[in-house]
Formats: sequence, C-alpha cells, structure tokens
Amino acid sequence: MTSELHEIAARHEWVDPSVGDVGKVPTARELLASKQKEEWLITELACRGSLLVIAGDTGSSKTTFLYGMAQAMSVGEPFMGQLTTQKSKVLVIQADESERNAQRKLQVMGMDPAFDFITDMKTFDMQRLNALQEQESYDAILLDSITTLFGRNSDGPRMNDAEFGFPLYALNDWASDEGVLIGMTCHLRKQGRETTTNKVKIADLYGAGSQGWAASDVWGIWRADKPDKELDTHLMLRCLKPRFCEEGTTWNIDGCKEDYSHRLHSVADQNDVLPMRRLEIANQVCDLIRGSEKRWTTNEISREISCNPEHARRVLQKLFTQGELKREKLPHSGGRPMYVYADLDFSYISNTPPQ
Repeated sequence: MTSELHEIAARHEWVDPSVGDVGKVPTARELLASKQKEEWLITELACRGSLLVIAGDTGSSKTTFLYGMAQAMSVGEPFMGQLTTQKSKVLVIQADESERNAQRKLQVMGMDPAFDFITDMKTFDMQRLNALQEQESYDAILLDSITTLFGRNSDGPRMNDAEFGFPLYALNDWASDEGVLIGMTCHLRKQGRETTTNKVKIADLYGAGSQGWAASDVWGIWRADKPDKELDTHLMLRCLKPRFCEEGTTWNIDGCKEDYSHRLHSVADQNDVLPMRRLEIANQVCDLIRGSEKRWTTNEISREISCNPEHARRVLQKLFTQGELKREKLPHSGGRPMYVYADLDFSYISNTPPQ
C-alpha cells in the first residue's frame, strides 16, 4: 500500500476512546435529517458521491461500456438509449490498456470524446487524484480497472487479502466527501475455469470479497448463456450489490460489434419495466399526487395510472427516498404494515385509512 493510501486509510483506524474529549455524540435522527437528495449522473446506474463497480470477464466489453458512460455524461445524452444523464465533467483513467489500444477503441466507437483521458497512472495515486479533483472539479472519475490500479502496488496487501478492500472503503468515503462519482471496472476470479454459466455473482469479483463490500453499488456484466439471435452481442447487466441501484435489476443489453456501443434492449424480470417507462410512471405519479390533498395507497396509484402494483411500489419508494413525496405508516393490528403517500405540502394526518 502506498503512503498516500496509508494516509487516507488511517482515518478509519480505531482510536482509544479514553484519550481526549469525544464531544457530542450525534444521534441517528440528526444523521437522517442531514441526508442529501440523491443526484443521479446516470439514472438508475451511477449516483454522485458513490463508488460504482462494473465487474465482468475479459470480452464482456467493460472498457467500452465505461467509455460509453463517460461520453453520455459528458454531453448529457441518454446512455444506452434508456438512461437519462446529467451533463457532467468526466475524467477517464485508463490503466488496463496501452495508449495505442485506447486510441483504437475510441476511434472504432466513432465518438468525438467530450471527456478528459489519462493513461499514465499505472498504480493508484491518491495524492494525484486529490490534486486533479482540486484543479478540475470533476463530477465523475472512471477508472479501468481496480485489478490493475490496486493490484500493481508492491507495498500493499495481495488481491486475495481482506485488507485489499481498505483503501476502497476510503475511496468511497472520499467520493462522498467530494460529491464525485467514482466508477471502476473489475475482473473476475473465475476467468479461465470451467463453468456452466457466464452469469456473474458478487463472489466472482477477482481478489478479496472486500472490494465488493467497500463499493456502494456493484453491477455484473456478462455474455448471455442463451443469446437472443436478434441481438448483435447479447449481454446481461445486473445490480449485484445495491446501495443506490435496485437489487436484482437485470437488463438485456445489445452490444454492437461495429462500433462497440450498447443499447438497453429489454428487462429480464417481468415485474420490472424499462427505465424510460419507469420515468414516465414517476412523472404520472407526481402529477397525480401533488396538489391532490389526498393520501394514496400503492393500489390506488396502480389503478389510476394503469400500471402493475409492483411497478408503482418501486416508483413510490424511490420518490420517497429522493425527498419528492412524504410517506405515512397507517395503524394496523398485525401483519404487513400499510403505507400511504402524499404531497410534501399535505399536512393532514389521520388514523383513518384512505377510502
């Protein structure tokens, strides 16, 4: 581990509580009250202030997926045709490939890159990352890959040591403090072994599982076991470990062999909907609830906008956690609790269930 990593990781070491004044102990209520609104740089995929890991085998197009994310955020255009983005200042740090290889991929992708790109950070350098952020104020920094940047450090723990995840915990905290998205690709440990499926699981991440624990969100990308012949390259993308993404969200991705682009083709779960449709439902929900002076159940919302109750529940929960709606738990005598949702300005509170 480099001295810079030691310095940032030291913030998380135990300190003898008997030494000095610990000051006022914060309450959980204060913590909740200080919660900031989630800010998605790429809707449903990449949230500001978090550490995002994209894990996949060689040939699963992790790198071009990362480049596509960078370009979409840089110009503010939908990613994969379905995920809305916030126009952002983006840096890509490429450590897995040579400058020549990177040039070729960018050329084949046919893009006019609108993001910054460096290839001379071969091992992770926190001091330089701090300096870059202080100078450029990036919204997103994407690194390819964890395996290379951290695995090459000769003075740190080996990839299969639990301590390997410690600097990633610190990096996740740094992303939160700086309000920047950190996105990193990761190789798989099962590469080269005989397997019956290409499906990626959280335990497949190369090295210690601690890197998966340290990340905010982990997504797996792999070639479909039973590819749809209508797709050029059928890939699967799944949320493996959620903090901001919805656990189990799985999308069928069409990877283009000609320009290495990605298109979100469909959802793998019949209880899910495409992101654009979810956005449409969210807008309908907000239009229905705001100013209505009424508390709404999930089933009422489902009937009013003609969508599946599970779709409505997921959208309502996300709007609540994003501070767009208020939620009230109704009194109940046992069994599953019942919740209702209302406009933030709606002040009527009653123990009577809505009609």
